[in-house]
Amino acid sequence: MTQPLPLSTILRHPLASKRCMMIFHQNGEETMELFELLSRYEAVGPIGQGSYGYVCSARDNDLVERFQAKPPEEYEDASLTLEEREEVYDTNTLVAIKKLRQLFENNQPRMWLCATREIQLMMAFQHDNVMSATDFFIPLGGVEMMTYDSILQLQHTFDGVYVVMKKMDYTLREVLDSTIVTAAELAPGYETWLRRLRLLMANCGEVNADVSSTPTPVRASRLNVKAEAQGEDQAAAAPHSSTEQSRSGGREDVEDEAGATVPSSLDYPVAAAAAAAAPTNDHDAPVAKTSTDGGFEGKGGGDDEGAPVCCPLTTVALHSLTRDYRKFILYQIFRGVGYLHLCPVIHRDLKPENIMLDRSYGTRITDFGQGRDVGLNATTDYVQTVLDNCTQWYAAPETLTVAINSPMGFIDHDSFHGVDVWSIGCIAAEMLIGRPLFYTTSMGGKSQLLSIFRVLGEPSASAIESIAEYRDKETRELFMNSVKKLVKTAPPSNTITPTLAELLRSPYGDEDEDEVGLIIDCLRWDPRERITIQAALQNPFFTKDGYDPVIDPEDTAKRVPSVRPEDISEPVSGRAFLWNLFLERHPEVKELWNSLVAKHEEELKVKKAAADT
Repeated sequence: MTQPLPLSTILRHPLASKRCMMIFHQNGEETMELFELLSRYEAVGPIGQGSYGYVCSARDNDLVERFQAKPPEEYEDASLTLEEREEVYDTNTLVAIKKLRQLFENNQPRMWLCATREIQLMMAFQHDNVMSATDFFIPLGGVEMMTYDSILQLQHTFDGVYVVMKKMDYTLREVLDSTIVTAAELAPGYETWLRRLRLLMANCGEVNADVSSTPTPVRASRLNVKAEAQGEDQAAAAPHSSTEQSRSGGREDVEDEAGATVPSSLDYPVAAAAAAAAPTNDHDAPVAKTSTDGGFEGKGGGDDEGAPVCCPLTTVALHSLTRDYRKFILYQIFRGVGYLHLCPVIHRDLKPENIMLDRSYGTRITDFGQGRDVGLNATTDYVQTVLDNCTQWYAAPETLTVAINSPMGFIDHDSFHGVDVWSIGCIAAEMLIGRPLFYTTSMGGKSQLLSIFRVLGEPSASAIESIAEYRDKETRELFMNSVKKLVKTAPPSNTITPTLAELLRSPYGDEDEDEVGLIIDCLRWDPRERITIQAALQNPFFTKDGYDPVIDPEDTAKRVPSVRPEDISEPVSGRAFLWNLFLERHPEVKELWNSLVAKHEEELKVKKAAADT
């Protein structure tokens, strides 16, 4: 029997916390952040940072003890290498801990409202494809700090909280960025289609140029890429094993001999800032197999078939996934979002950065507190979003037209699913074609709507009515006027070249008719006409390969009580609400506090009695 990795035996108070300093590196800058973790967690290293906080990895001693008592069957496999054995150990004992910091420092209610809502949701979710919280805590300090006065002060002054969750290995963005489509991998006929498309672009002029630009091979002299040795059979296999990583993993820069970098999708001019705000992973995943030959002289010719194929629109190497991987990931995204809708929760910010994967391609939806506000720009008389660009590429048209003070009235029973389904369609399209479908370099709702117009054509009058139907009078009129102005600049639907169906082509030539139809059904102008999650899971694209269309087999979905903004509008009420959530998760803290209160009251009685005598 294989012995598990040793665990140092230590005596630890379950409520005590200890401090450790983490060093984060991002955009060439070094940031130090203090973490204060419960004694059951041993800090391992930094994972990433964002605008709302920091994430580190930690060893959960409770999971270690459970692992030692009953190691998983796969750990007993005598054929495992030491590295594989350590990977199994890490998978079963490591967690990710997110520190939400400075929630009350700047007196911005949205900060603690988003944090509170996210914690409420994550503590309630129970689904394989949705990120849930395994723990939530506010550090009490060392044992010596567990006094009445110290805890009373903490209740009224704490400024950050910690959320513990399953540690994943990559974001979908990192998986996409690790993929390099080379000239040698292009399907027969794909080059011909590119040439025809470039011709159409030239004839169509600037109207379609922003979105019809389609990938072309880029000439590159000597590529310096770390390649992995793997067989064609592995590349074609279904992604149900952690060893099948032929087209996934962390980002690796590609350079020619002159030192010019072939950029990844995170190098899009407008995506760099957005990526800086999103947590990054501390693990580098393997890079897809790539030739070290340079140049490109056409499919099947010359010595340059290892050259990456880049998109002239984004100047970024294509990052398409092969069909089995697309299908496996997309199926899990639909199931996860379907579970949210059963709760019912609308994510509103689905994008590759908010989709997490492990080494076996297990997929989870994350980031439930970052729904962005949108508002009206009165000076330019059009609806303006404050979504970052990377987010707005995946945003449904109706979310680009919501007034900041308007309720979510446009989402009724018939269109409830539509916002997230649109985003899923955008993600599915990107996994297929290798670039964002509705890419634009301009910030704001107007530019994003124009980008959508140029792919889908103008919306029908009924679609416009559907989107605007539940607006208040002022917002509705502004939206209708804005769209009418934009429609005048958009090409009629029957003149769009290429059509959406023509754009949905894989460089590998492995697109599926059902897959293309499914994406098109996700990207309908009218929210009511978009496919539902359940119907999507019943699409032949999934069912013909035996995928189970059941969203919630354990029937764990339940309505999550939502905190109202007016209930926590002040720091005092915000802290009180979070403290009560902490006590719900850790009733032992409530017991400790009750005992300290009782002891304190007894001491006061003794002092009063002594004073009276």
